[in-house]
Amino acid sequence: MNSSSSSSQFRISESVREIVNEDGAVLLDMKQGLCFSINPSGTRIWELVKKGCSVDEIEDALQAEFDVSRAQIKQDIREFVQKLIADKLISTVTKECAETANENRASMFGSDETARRQSTKQD
Repeated sequence: MNSSSSSSQFRISESVREIVNEDGAVLLDMKQGLCFSINPSGTRIWELVKKGCSVDEIEDALQAEFDVSRAQIKQDIREFVQKLIADKLISTVTKECAETANENRASMFGSDETARRQSTKQD
């Protein structure tokens, strides 16, 4: 992959909004004023990118979900991710940056234990 390796993770642009339904998704980049329509397979990749999955993890997930060769999955992901990067909807992040983002996400949402403690305090 030119813009990313198989262990790369991505950051979604803060200006991107989405609407997802059974037919796929529509991505709106508020900053650029552009709208993008993606099919259900692209939507699945988008959802995995949002979860912070690496390309390898996305490949594994799609391999388990679709009856398609690994080579075809890799090619489809590479093309889709490169298009998202070219359209400035996502950017590649370093491993260190991704770990920090994951830590921040965990602190924002807390662990199950934290959520359980907070709910018992309210009771």
